Amino acid sequence: MQFHDEGYDEHSHSPLTPAFPGRHGWVEYASLRDKEELALQLLSSLPISSLARVQRRIAPLLQFDIIGSLPTEVALNILSFLQCQDLLACSLVCRRWRDLADDSSLWKQLCSVQGWEWRESTRHRFQSPALVTDFHDEGVGEEEPEWSSMEMDSGYATMTMDHQVFQEDNRRVLSNIVPITFGTVVHYPLAISPFQASVSLKPDYKLLHQTHILLRNRLLHSSYHLRYLQVAGSPNGHTALIYCLQLHTFPDTPESPSRQVLFTGSRDYTIRLWDLSSGTVERVYEGIHDGSVLSICVQGNYLISGGGDRKVVVWDIGTGEPVKVMNDHLDSVLCVRADKTRLVTCSKDRTVRTYLFPDLAPHLVLDSHRAAVNAVSISSTQIVSASGDRSVRVWDVETGALVHSYEHHHSRGIASIDFAPPYIVSGSSDKYVRYFNLLTSLGWSTSPHLEPYSTNTSTMCHACGTRCDFDEELSRRDTIKASQAHRELVRSVHLGEFYVVSGSYDQTIKVWDRTTGNLLVDLKGGHNGKVFCVTADCTKIVSCGEDMRICIWDFAHDITTSFIYL
Repeated sequence: MQFHDEGYDEHSHSPLTPAFPGRHGWVEYASLRDKEELALQLLSSLPISSLARVQRRIAPLLQFDIIGSLPTEVALNILSFLQCQDLLACSLVCRRWRDLADDSSLWKQLCSVQGWEWRESTRHRFQSPALVTDFHDEGVGEEEPEWSSMEMDSGYATMTMDHQVFQEDNRRVLSNIVPITFGTVVHYPLAISPFQASVSLKPDYKLLHQTHILLRNRLLHSSYHLRYLQVAGSPNGHTALIYCLQLHTFPDTPESPSRQVLFTGSRDYTIRLWDLSSGTVERVYEGIHDGSVLSICVQGNYLISGGGDRKVVVWDIGTGEPVKVMNDHLDSVLCVRADKTRLVTCSKDRTVRTYLFPDLAPHLVLDSHRAAVNAVSISSTQIVSASGDRSVRVWDVETGALVHSYEHHHSRGIASIDFAPPYIVSGSSDKYVRYFNLLTSLGWSTSPHLEPYSTNTSTMCHACGTRCDFDEELSRRDTIKASQAHRELVRSVHLGEFYVVSGSYDQTIKVWDRTTGNLLVDLKGGHNGKVFCVTADCTKIVSCGEDMRICIWDFAHDITTSFIYL
């Protein structure tokens, strides 16, 4: 039997007919330039409709996705140089780009630049009514004699204000931060908002970043819910005006998760610890002060308070028991501040005192101010004090040496100060806020009269002795429109990451852009008496005053913020 071998063929066959007879072999061996000429001649001979079809067919050949074709690690490294707006735009290109642009490592890097960390927590909300009585403010000392002889009531009068209720306009918050005009605010004076449940999530840094941007935009749009933690007559609340407050976040422990609380000090001689998740008083620190509690601060497991009774009391936060009571000052203690190594206090007796942890042994007495020292702040290397003598003084934290004295920093006594090296913000009886860089002597003021300390092209850093250069154009005074400034004494200031917050006897709280000094938000209607203290974090502003109210201006309403570190 004969078999046909399919694997071998001895017969010759003619080649297939080429698409272009007589030219196929030539095209294969033609130069690139000749091929271009041939293609151009062929295309020139086609009608427009055919050219359109050819264009659609060759378009994909002209597009090459460089980013999408790279290994993921390389593509992510390239995208790591982009800002958040650019990443959001990249995510719209295609699925591959969206997967890359949404990668958690990119957003974690953006969050890290801003100092935003992911954490688990619980956040809730609160409620309120009103009442007002005019009291003398024990928390501010006297000014220098030339001012004390003037009309002392002119800068301290309590003002009344109609209680306004605003309706929500439900507008969309912009995705980017842009300058805007002041919008309609949301003001719920009596309602208690639904509690936000705690959420446990795998870290989503894109969500974290976008939530921070949303909160910032809400502040710029004045989109907040105003709630009251306490009003006059609230059960278990303070029974007299409230002088001071401080937010504090307890860290995670095996026994309990991280949570945020509020400490408040009052003329009723007590300090109260408020649970912000329920709006209730969790603990009362009492029995030691026999005068108004004028200032408080928290350091580790300790709560420190200073009072009109001249006492400085260090409390154990957990037990509520006093650890140590100090009576070194000769008059009311107006401000207390602490870090991990030392406690700093100041008084109407015109001195600043320091004590060293852990035994709180007396360390330094700083006594060059000419009037009551109303406020102090501390860093790892410096102490800053502000006085009724209108000066700000910078001291070496170890030796007590006077590093620099800024005389006539305000035109009247300075009532409040906050310090985040090298920046200082202060509020004064002259009704103005001043923001100031210690290294360059540059900054801004809400006063139209204050001049900068230096107009040279370089300045000496008094702390380290180095010379810092800066643009002469920037040395001009930056001031704010007079109509935007406070109308009465600025009793409290808070220096935030992007903003400066100020509270005044004019019953308002104002938020200023930290870089430009522009007024961003003017919070009214929360208090019907003098504002004594303000503090803030990225989700809210908290204030208290002589009307016995604790106001929470909440910018995180209706969104989950349990993963934001406060």
